[in-house]
Amino acid sequence: MQSDNVVNPATLKCRLLGIILEAKKILETMMTIKEVMRTSIMEKVESKTLKQREANEVLGLSLRHTQRLICAYRDEGSKGLISKKRGKPNPERISLEK
Repeated sequence: MQSDNVVNPATLKCRLLGIILEAKKILETMMTIKEVMRTSIMEKVESKTLKQREANEVLGLSLRHTQRLICAYRDEGSKGLISKKRGKPNPERISLEK
């Protein structure tokens, strides 16, 4: 007779995989401090209290890149300012396999 506390290893593995995938999704949507700062600056640009040229100086970016961020913010909100590269491997990395 089996105890109620014994968990099938395959079931445990599936549960852990589900938890890991859920944690990965959460981490990919979390904003860095830099992205939070960009969001607050984009809000000021949208409310016309800050000009695009002033925003690019504050952010330390080119005017063109600042304009791209403003478009992304208008289209997707603060989600548009989150890096699209987060969680993806670098294509330039050196493989350990030979």
